[in-house]
This record gives sequence, C-alpha cells and structure tokens, in this order.
Amino acid sequence: MANQRNFSPELERATGEKFPAYEELHTDETNQFLQRVCKKMNVECPPPLTNARMIDKLTGEFIESTCVNPTFISPCPHHIFPRLSSC
Repeated sequence: MANQRNFSPELERATGEKFPAYEELHTDETNQFLQRVCKKMNVECPPPLTNARMIDKLTGEFIESTCVNPTFISPCPHHIFPRLSSC
C-alpha cells in the first residue's frame, strides 16, 4: 500500500514556518518567503529562484528523504508544476 504525504504541513513541521495557502504558491510574495526559508534552513537552490524550484528543493531535503516507497506527495501545485496535470 502506498503512503501519502501533504507537502505543506510536512514542510511547516520541518522548517517551523507557516507556508502560504496553496492558491498563493505562485505569487511574488511566496517567492520572497521561499527564499527566506531556504536561507534559514541552509537549503541551496541555484538560480533561477523560481517558486517551483525552491519548493522542489525543500521537498527533496525535508520530505523525500524520509519517504518509504511508494509515497505520493500531494497536492500537486498545478499552477507551479503544470506538467503534473494527472495529480
């Protein structure tokens, strides 16, 4: 049986930060927030510092490393990762 993890609460637990609402993940304000969180947590993210890239780096660092196969991380932010339309 597959596990399922919700990325926002998982990242909030790992970082101690309240993440923006799902609908706000594409905004410039979220970009600034994610840059601060990456810096605080010493997560290196090479340019360009897009919201998708920073969320991916944070997810890889704090969620994927604790997953047992198979695990689904949801919800898929379609407006950030448009190719994930099947999530």
